[in-house]
Amino acid sequence: MMLIKAKRRPIELMGVNILNNMLSFSLLPSQQEMWLLSQDPKRSIACHALGVYVIKGNIDPAQFRNSLLLLIDRHESLRASFFIEHDEIKQIIRDHTEIDFHYQNICDEINKNNLINDLIDNVALRQFNLFEGPLFRIRLLQIAKDEYQLILVIHHIIFDGYSFGIFIKDIFAIYYSQQLPAIQISYRNYVINRNIFLKSANIQKKADYWIREFTALPQSLELPYDYLRPNPQTYDGSRFHFALTAVQTARIKKIVMVEKTTLLVFLLSIFNTFLYKISQQTDIVVGVPLSGRNVENNNLIGMFVNAVPVRSTVNANLSFKEYLSYLTRVVIDAYRHRNFSLNQLIDRTILKRDLSRNPFFDVMLILHDNFRHFQMNDISIHYQNFEKKTSRYDLVLNAIDDDGKYEFMLEYNPNLFKSETIEYWANGLLTIIEKLTNDTQIKLKDVVVFDYFCQKTSLPTPINNNYKYFDNQEINQSISARFEAQVKKYPNQIAIQQAEDRITYWNLNKASANLAASILAHHTKLMSSNIALLLTDGKQAVIGMLGVLKTGNAYVPLDPLFPLSRLSYILQDTGCNLIVADPETINLAKTICAEAAHISIINIAEITDALPITEVATIDPHSPAYILYTSGSTGEPKGVIQSHRNVLHFIRVYTNNLKISHNDHLSLLPSYSFDSAVMDIFGALLNGATLYPYDIKKQGLANLAEWLINHQISIVHTVPTVYRHFVAELAKTQHRFKAVRLVVLGGEAVYKIDFENFKMYFPENSILVNGYGPTESTITLQNFLNHASSVSGRNIPIGYPVAETALYLLDEHDEILTDVYQIGELVYKSDYLALGYLNKPGQTAAAFTTDPVTKQGRVYRSGDFGKLMPTGAIEFVSRKDNQVKLRGYRIELIEVEEALRSFELIDDCLVILKIINDSDQRLIAYYTASEAISTLQVRKYLGQRLPAHFVPTLYIRLEEIPKTASGKSNRKYLESLPVDNLIHQHFIPPRTDFEIKLATIWKEVLSIEKVSVFDDFFSLGGSSLIAIKAISLIKSRLGITLTIMDFINQPLSNIALKYEQEYSS
Repeated sequence: MMLIKAKRRPIELMGVNILNNMLSFSLLPSQQEMWLLSQDPKRSIACHALGVYVIKGNIDPAQFRNSLLLLIDRHESLRASFFIEHDEIKQIIRDHTEIDFHYQNICDEINKNNLINDLIDNVALRQFNLFEGPLFRIRLLQIAKDEYQLILVIHHIIFDGYSFGIFIKDIFAIYYSQQLPAIQISYRNYVINRNIFLKSANIQKKADYWIREFTALPQSLELPYDYLRPNPQTYDGSRFHFALTAVQTARIKKIVMVEKTTLLVFLLSIFNTFLYKISQQTDIVVGVPLSGRNVENNNLIGMFVNAVPVRSTVNANLSFKEYLSYLTRVVIDAYRHRNFSLNQLIDRTILKRDLSRNPFFDVMLILHDNFRHFQMNDISIHYQNFEKKTSRYDLVLNAIDDDGKYEFMLEYNPNLFKSETIEYWANGLLTIIEKLTNDTQIKLKDVVVFDYFCQKTSLPTPINNNYKYFDNQEINQSISARFEAQVKKYPNQIAIQQAEDRITYWNLNKASANLAASILAHHTKLMSSNIALLLTDGKQAVIGMLGVLKTGNAYVPLDPLFPLSRLSYILQDTGCNLIVADPETINLAKTICAEAAHISIINIAEITDALPITEVATIDPHSPAYILYTSGSTGEPKGVIQSHRNVLHFIRVYTNNLKISHNDHLSLLPSYSFDSAVMDIFGALLNGATLYPYDIKKQGLANLAEWLINHQISIVHTVPTVYRHFVAELAKTQHRFKAVRLVVLGGEAVYKIDFENFKMYFPENSILVNGYGPTESTITLQNFLNHASSVSGRNIPIGYPVAETALYLLDEHDEILTDVYQIGELVYKSDYLALGYLNKPGQTAAAFTTDPVTKQGRVYRSGDFGKLMPTGAIEFVSRKDNQVKLRGYRIELIEVEEALRSFELIDDCLVILKIINDSDQRLIAYYTASEAISTLQVRKYLGQRLPAHFVPTLYIRLEEIPKTASGKSNRKYLESLPVDNLIHQHFIPPRTDFEIKLATIWKEVLSIEKVSVFDDFFSLGGSSLIAIKAISLIKSRLGITLTIMDFINQPLSNIALKYEQEYSS
């Protein structure tokens, strides 16, 4: 490697007025941003400008080196370095600097491409020393006779994208001794004059504009990421190139001319439309670099660009022509006020820095100048596309006008997106361009971006050699008839095993027949066709269900743990005048009947075998089989009525999809009063399989793993909350489950971590099933994953519609959403929807409506929101009550909870948004743990995994997380608790010597009177520049070197904890 000193010499032919002094001067705001980023080694390499060129012709390396020396003399910025003076970052232009130049002949190398790529990595992925320089690395590789590759790596703090073209033109003009135009202003004088202007009174108008634009902060742009966002942010990068046809290019040029706009505005309108389509957000902020160049500095190498956050609203009802006109005005306004830095805007708004994101925008649009091809004397120079491995943003759309043909390059962070996703998006952008350039009058809402699915995968299929197909014709009967057919096939097969208590199919049928006979013999004057079951979960409950079904009546399950008021409401609503109870619930039944004399009680334990079953008429398959009541978390509970035929349809789907047979062992974990138990109970008993009830409340989660193994459970079905508790217990043991072939989850969102735990603890040939189905439709969507399945993003999709079920995604106007990534209400069409809500005609009419699309048949409006994914699967988004907004940020509470549960000491948790008053809203985390946990420790852990605004401010330990009647976490109960006494945080002063000294410096630079150990620098009014001053004082007074990153989103106590040992030593 050659490190050559470039000495100052007069170059009158180039019109340079040499100033031989070393006066320091301040940084431009854009340079300050680069300097701050460069303080972190992981972030600094993202500030490197990289250009690769292919040169054809003969190059003399020594002459090229001398030309480089003269180029450095001509352009002051290439001799710049930086230092800190009186708590301020300054730059100087050195009289001479060392240059990092290397020539290498690789003509005879076999693996040239690998060698070149390794060399690019070597020069591009090493940090520059801003204090010493040089801030560039130049490599000239000879790859063949008369063919070279030129690699330029230059720090962005002294070099913008336009400077590449100046660099190439100037160095080869010098190489061929051509006259260059005079430089009219030195880079130093430009920067000094610019900084004077930025401090003038005129700039206040521009500041007011930006502060108005961002008074109400936009929510972060939530793209459909393939991977969880790393925290802190990573700067890895990758690229995908694509281009337009000549016809499309011509159309764009014509539209730009006709609409009196610019290519930049046109491309921004396309990009914004695309971002709206994939995020479903209308408030879009895109970073756009705007140049500060003019005639005076147009031939100067340096940093003249200011990244401007262009904020606009996508109104989907506008035509593209109308939107283009609107956006033209927005960009003109932004351009007029471009002389205001992003750091100044950060410091003057309430934005809280988030280490996982860039401030204000995560996406960028860059329109490059056409400096890609040069012809000078006997050589040609061509820009070469290359794989740049860094990116400062999530997604960047680069546009290049390449000799009249538009080329694009999507730069992206591979820690967030898969390459196939980006390729899919590139095709989506091309689709938008094709459609909008064909018809500018089309409304944005009518543009379908993705007309095909990508990443298609065939779902794994369960295997069971004993499985027999459940034919569709078999649903036209009663549940009892299907059950009795299994009794005839498998009379001695164990139907239910609960602990040591077993009952065969024959005896189960006999017991249920005896109950039916008792009901019909002693209660012939039933005032209602609904019979209440107040039974213990397990065998007794199943006997009760089957017994009532045999009579042709509908059963109404009552959970003994329900509040008395809820039990009374259900009995009154259903009109039941008969309760079937057992020894454990008989006293509760008597308590209920004490206030309702018209209700009779049958004690299931007192039924004898003597009663012959009375013949009943053939049961109509369309008649009600049961009435299940929803949890009632909002308003009165609703009784969902389901028919025999519908139940048999869903069990048919469940059987055929899971390949259930008589040799399966199915777990029963939920109460029989919930819809999920229907799948387990009838999934087993209508197929000759064995049902294994397990009472979690009595037997505990700790024993569940051993129970599953001992009973060789083959199908485990539960809600994700219970599943997570269960696998948490598995982590403490060596249990593995050879017999389990299916793990079925449903009722709540399933996450990637759930899938990872599945692969860790369950057999290689097992399958994870993520199912979705409200009580009104039982089984609607299913997704199957095996150990080889690939999972993107945080959520596991809820899958694809099951047999004879159609799915609509509808917007608020009942229009079908057919485009990928669109979010709409999940609306189902099926002949097997629930019959309705008992005694609630208004709610029934609202939820079960005529198909708004075909105007024929019934649909069920779930109130859940889903998103169509590139695979064609549906991803559950959430009900609105699981999503909150805090300080302008949209927060999914379940994402915070997932991160909390991954903390090894936390067993379970629930996070709520507590509104104290109009100006005080806080995230509060309730958790359970076997031992006390340091709040600071949890905050630090979450801070490494979540954006700052996702981290709760208060942590409250509970004995257990409260549950709803359906066994789900009861968020609304915790929201109702008064926590004023808990969230009142007393001021805690600094305690250690180091904390006291840190706080003293904070008070000094922030001009405040007191600092708590829980205060963070920026929340107290700190800014990036004030932080630099604090860093300088801490270094001079305490001998500790902090970075700007230490100050972001960390309380004083955390900083002290990190550096206490260094200070003490």
